[in-house]
Amino acid sequence: MGLEPEAAGWPNRRLPFSGGRGVRARTRPVGRATVCRIIRAVPALAGIHAATVSPWAVRGDDVNELDQARYISLTTFKKDGSPVSSPVWITGADGTYVFTTGDKAWKTRRLERNSSVLVQVCDMRGSVKPGATRFVGSGEVAGSADAVAAAERALAAKYGWQFRAIKLVDGLRNRLGRGEHQEPVAIHLSLSEG
Repeated sequence: MGLEPEAAGWPNRRLPFSGGRGVRARTRPVGRATVCRIIRAVPALAGIHAATVSPWAVRGDDVNELDQARYISLTTFKKDGSPVSSPVWITGADGTYVFTTGDKAWKTRRLERNSSVLVQVCDMRGSVKPGATRFVGSGEVAGSADAVAAAERALAAKYGWQFRAIKLVDGLRNRLGRGEHQEPVAIHLSLSEG
């Protein structure tokens, strides 16, 4: 009834796994207008007025900005109470987050003395984003193999090849005897907006 894909100008390509045996895929270019129509159609099926839904919204406004953050500035406190901030990768949701670090890292030592933390979204160098919300809470050091493995799985799921590359470099550094050998620990953060 309609036009064949070739007649409509759609490419007719061989699939890379077909080995040249005649398996073909019909592909159709999809533009922004098509995506917008699809996104608007789904809320209409659910009874929601399409004008109230942004076609490019990924997550709702009720989602905590830490859930989406790539880096956070973790502020821990020295014995005298002075703050020390460092950027870390983080994963988790709804006020409960986790990251890994070395057992002899200064942030780990400070958290063992004083569990209070201050957290803000930042860039990879630790510069806090303007207008970033401040979160306060506590941090708990967990050195068990199960806790570390669970935290590393969650970080690997979020950061992918970057996390695996860092683990590889850490392993090489330990094998070559560079720097102080540190066992990984998981830091569990319980945070609330403050």
